[in-house]
Amino acid sequence: MAPSERGWKMIIIVSVLVGLATIATVLRVVARLKRRINIEIDDYLCFTALFLLYWMLVQLILWCAIGGNGTHFSELSPETRIIFGKIFIANQFTYFALCPVIKISIICFYRRIFPGPTFHRISAIINWLIGLWAAAIFLTCALQCRPLRGYWDKSVDAVCIDGTKYFIVNQTFNVLMDFVILGLPLPIIWRLKRSWQDKLALSCVFALGGFVCFASVYRIVVLFYIDPTDTTYTVYQATLWTHIEPSVGMICACLPTIRGLITLSSWRAGTLGSQGAGYSTGSKSVGTRRKSGSQLGNSVYIKMNERVEREEKDLGMDEEETRDGKITVRTDIKIPSIMIDHAQVSTRRPPQPPLNFAALAEPTSVLQASNKLCENLQQTVDKLVSTVTPENATFDNVVRQLLQHENEMQLTSNLITMIALVAPDTALRNAAAEASDKISHCMIDCKAGRMDLFRILDAVYQRQKDDHTLDSESRKALVEERQSYVRNGLSLTDAPLVEDASSSAGASSGSTKFGYIARRLQNIQSEFVKNLDEKPHCIWLARAELAGVQEDALSGLETGTGNLDGKLKVDLNGMQARWMLTVASSPATRQNIYLETRRVAIENVSLFHEAIRLRHQSAQLLGYPNHTAFKVEVTMAKTPAAVMDLLDGVRDLVIRQLGGDLEKLLQLKKSDPAAQGQPNGDVILWSDVSYYSRLYEEQNYSVDQAQIAEYFPLYETVSRMLTLFGKLFGFVFIELTKRETNSAANPVQQGLIWHPDVMLYSVWNDEKEGGEFAGYLYLDLHPRLGKCGGAQCRPLQLGFERAGGQRNYPSTVLLTNFTKPASGKPSLLQHSDVVLLFHELGHGIHDLSGRCKYSRFHGAETVMDFSEAPSQMLENWCWDTSALEHLSGHYQTGETLPDDVIASLLRTRVVLPAVKLMPQLRMTLFDTAVHSTTASAEEIDVAKIYGECDKLGGITSVGDEYGYVTYRHLFAGSDAGMYSYLWSKVLAMDMFDTAFKKDPLDDKAGRRYRNMVIKKGGSQDEMETLVQFLGRRPTSEAFYKSLGLN
Repeated sequence: MAPSERGWKMIIIVSVLVGLATIATVLRVVARLKRRINIEIDDYLCFTALFLLYWMLVQLILWCAIGGNGTHFSELSPETRIIFGKIFIANQFTYFALCPVIKISIICFYRRIFPGPTFHRISAIINWLIGLWAAAIFLTCALQCRPLRGYWDKSVDAVCIDGTKYFIVNQTFNVLMDFVILGLPLPIIWRLKRSWQDKLALSCVFALGGFVCFASVYRIVVLFYIDPTDTTYTVYQATLWTHIEPSVGMICACLPTIRGLITLSSWRAGTLGSQGAGYSTGSKSVGTRRKSGSQLGNSVYIKMNERVEREEKDLGMDEEETRDGKITVRTDIKIPSIMIDHAQVSTRRPPQPPLNFAALAEPTSVLQASNKLCENLQQTVDKLVSTVTPENATFDNVVRQLLQHENEMQLTSNLITMIALVAPDTALRNAAAEASDKISHCMIDCKAGRMDLFRILDAVYQRQKDDHTLDSESRKALVEERQSYVRNGLSLTDAPLVEDASSSAGASSGSTKFGYIARRLQNIQSEFVKNLDEKPHCIWLARAELAGVQEDALSGLETGTGNLDGKLKVDLNGMQARWMLTVASSPATRQNIYLETRRVAIENVSLFHEAIRLRHQSAQLLGYPNHTAFKVEVTMAKTPAAVMDLLDGVRDLVIRQLGGDLEKLLQLKKSDPAAQGQPNGDVILWSDVSYYSRLYEEQNYSVDQAQIAEYFPLYETVSRMLTLFGKLFGFVFIELTKRETNSAANPVQQGLIWHPDVMLYSVWNDEKEGGEFAGYLYLDLHPRLGKCGGAQCRPLQLGFERAGGQRNYPSTVLLTNFTKPASGKPSLLQHSDVVLLFHELGHGIHDLSGRCKYSRFHGAETVMDFSEAPSQMLENWCWDTSALEHLSGHYQTGETLPDDVIASLLRTRVVLPAVKLMPQLRMTLFDTAVHSTTASAEEIDVAKIYGECDKLGGITSVGDEYGYVTYRHLFAGSDAGMYSYLWSKVLAMDMFDTAFKKDPLDDKAGRRYRNMVIKKGGSQDEMETLVQFLGRRPTSEAFYKSLGLN
């Protein structure tokens, strides 16, 4: 029989609803795939529900076509009435299975979004309750008639329960659960640190499930419409709502997931946090001022406390659980809006967990790890030379094996090196330093002592150096791998050998003179840096000697006892000394602090001299005239002549203008009452430069650096920097740790970080960049005994592609030494500190953006005279009006830096340019000169060369004969490479001038730069990268213009 009119209506209505449910499920899958989110249990339950929904539709069609649903009972034959009863009970079984599946899928989805322990306990109880009820009602359905045949065959003598009461009891439970599920996320949503409009918008997304509640309630009502004497006709409404309820439930279950595919204004990137979520005192939040002409957009940065093992946002956190200093949404400023589904980002499990520092928390574990690395290296090399000959050597069976081993080795070796720089425990630092040296020695022994390995590697090179069946990155790796052995002397047929018991290369390897020198240089480097960092370098001064230093800064200094009673401690390892040189009004105090900073490791004098001699000797053994020629051969500069062309040009400009700059400072000094009658009152000392430069800017440009610092509290400034980086380059930063470490889940105890000061972020690409996981960022911002000085950003683990194609994601750390907050006042940054912080974080962005096959090319692993260019380019944002508006926020009022202050600050960029460039130029010229001499190694006079460079241009040096002992850069890979800061600046200014000058906050330009430059790292020739980005070869015009030199 054909369906009745009512039957057709039911079939059409339900088919449309099932079609909509299908579309919602497909969009759900698309949303998952687009964001590269794993398909998990809530999704599989949705797929199951959709299958059951289709089965119910099939049952409905049969019910109407052959079962008489929608037709009067009196018009049906006995056979049709039996079919009606059979399909009716089959429909009940399907419905009783379908509704719990949908409800549990919604709760499982909630558990992905809201992973707080309390919420998980409650949701687990609800899931169990739904599951148990479903089992009970399913069993009841099977036993509602005994025998069950009596349900559809009335000729059978059967005992049946009251069907109407049975349906009402079950539906009452469904209604109750629907309202529980509807209200479950609302308390969490309304505790979010967002505006009420955002919370209302988010609540509305979940509240769409209210229609399911309505459907459930109305289904109870229509159950009373069923007339037992004409069931087949009056069951119409109940049948229809039995299908509407789960179909709408399916759609509502998918809506939160597919929300990110629909542009909703309330989910713009700018609505991430509430206006009150920022640092505030009183009622005024950060960033409430309106700035005309500003182009910086709403904040995109998220600050969350999360369970690190799953990286899921605990939206149920209490007020005291949140960190102080969160970034504030700045709705007054415009930047191109980016659609980011932060709920999806924050709930996704990273494909790679954070690093486990607990595994390297003991000296023995560190030493064991280094021994294992060395054993693995030797075994890998031994296996290669025993199984491969020059005749059958290929890229795949030799070079790829070495590169893959290198990829895996750096995962641990980089961590060990970092532990030696930052571990709070002295024994652990010493063990890590020893382990790091051992690893370096093993690698040196391989590069400088394994002639058997070099022979098969050279055979591959000769055979495949021009093999274009290899990808370009692999060809570059082949060339550079062979080159590393050649530069260690293995291509020399008469390479000098030495007896060295410390060799770890194995009995089969001959230890060359180059290997011996390299191992000794490694030892010198470790000892040199240790001398700078291990001792508590400080100076104790009376309060009167620190006149000019703000009282709140003095109150934060440690007070001496005993013989030091009444004196204050000034740390020479961190940023305190630099600040004191800027504000202390006493010339004697400034000179005292300056000289102490230059003498913190006088024992490094002999180490420095030995290192210079060994570098020179090694270069000459290889046929180079000096160490500079050896180092620059593999850089963009290629030759010492190119380096000197740049340095000579800059030096001539600086010297030509330096006299006029110094005269301006000298006039200030002569009129300074504190300098009257003091020694050297008629000259500018190196210890005077920062102080009188500051006074000159204050008096001539109304720039008060102390006042400006109040607008740059450290934690908030870091947050805003990450916000800006996120907008510009397409990242989302999610914080995984708190500064408070007294909770039960102590991140230090968990092994997530190495010190309570450390902050950990997971980093994701935003949706425009694909939404994938990008890596981890660690921030270690404050000084402590034994921690390395200065500021640097270094990789903890480099990214690369594993043999199976899956990626290893990078982890990078920013190390600085900014003073910790004290006496209730935050740590404040000078503008120069802001520039430094931006620069160093730029290296981290370089690491996080990298996407290479081999770790040796990842991120900032480029030639040394290119690696600084990306970070130097980013310094320009610290001199941009819109960026400064975004980065600033007064630590008390929250107001951004005033217009007139910004304008005055920007004018100082080219004030006293020669004076500002001199410290860097002095170090650069010394580095180049001391490594470029053609004299014999024994004749190199380091002190004489330093003295000549120290007197350059007219700044007077008194008592600073050995300041070079503090030049850690020359023992951290920048030996004969300090020129690279100026060389990179040429490239940086050209890139900025070409791509960003018109609009520094153009995210399209930022993403283009990310994907064309920093994403490639060193995987292709750096000049080729620049030409592709600029559309031409780089020029120096923008660089010289930026110096402000006439």
